[in-house]
Amino acid sequence: FSGAAAETAAQDSLAGVAALLAAAEIHTESRVRSAISVGTGLLAARQETGATDLLIGWPDSGATNQLLLGSLIQQLLRDRYFSLFVARLQAAPQSTKRIVLALPTHAEHEDGFLEAILLLRHLAGQLGAPIHVLTERRASAAMQDFFRDFELSENVKFHTIDSWSKLPRGLGRGTQTDDLVVVYGVRRGGLSWSPGDDALPGKLAAALPSTSLLFFYPAE
Repeated sequence: FSGAAAETAAQDSLAGVAALLAAAEIHTESRVRSAISVGTGLLAARQETGATDLLIGWPDSGATNQLLLGSLIQQLLRDRYFSLFVARLQAAPQSTKRIVLALPTHAEHEDGFLEAILLLRHLAGQLGAPIHVLTERRASAAMQDFFRDFELSENVKFHTIDSWSKLPRGLGRGTQTDDLVVVYGVRRGGLSWSPGDDALPGKLAAALPSTSLLFFYPAE
């Protein structure tokens, strides 16, 4: 696209994702601007507005676009002082029947984890959807203890996979088209970060072509 067509497409993409946060009663402000690169434009807009959260939509499918998305995410995550949401919505948020929340091992020790879970629980309440937590088998007991200690276990079920590297396969087998899959993302250097995380958005997009996806990277 170019010119007016590009601006219209961008606005349409933002509208669906903004509706998701609106369901969680989070104020959003959509902006379309020109810049040398997508990443520099987004970071400039964040700093200009003092935004604490940044929400970006998913590009069209294709190996090149998935590679560009991964590079864009890593560029944005160098700024550790805001929360980043990366969303690909395949249906209206109100049609969500379950929130499937994928949590890496030791995520409960990351800065901002409790606030992130409280936000997602609020979103689940607004949507009337239960939360299904998916973790590695070795991390399940510790994660359930965390949810229990902070009284977060109501309307939450826990499931396991053998390893984080098998997340795309596990989600591919266990999710439905009316699920919202939320992946708790970690910046490089975080306790629960792993080298394969950079490629995870592209792998999940391929494994779940008809399911809505949301990657959530809390501020540090």
